[in-house]
Amino acid sequence: MASRSNGSGCCCPQRDLQDVRDADALFAIVNGTPPDEGVMVELGAAIALGKPTFLFRDDFRRCTDSEQYPLNLMVFAGLPEREWQKYVYSDVSDINDPDKALACWARS
Repeated sequence: MASRSNGSGCCCPQRDLQDVRDADALFAIVNGTPPDEGVMVELGAAIALGKPTFLFRDDFRRCTDSEQYPLNLMVFAGLPEREWQKYVYSDVSDINDPDKALACWARS
């Protein structure tokens, strides 16, 4: 999600939050160790607002102590407890997979 300028060259975080409010869903790129803090805030806001969330991570570095989850457990609070793997993408080619959550959501 791109930050917008308020005309004085300053980015407005309130506009970023409004973009999350206005969005139908959030597809978050969560690469990095840790992932970008701004993306994490946007993801948390989307989860709090009940927006569908989808995660993309093709970063090979581990970012968790969990053996089951590839990221901090709180990131998965917005995903279903079962079949959360359908909401996580690790390769660009997975985005078009008709059995993954994003394609199912887009068809609904």
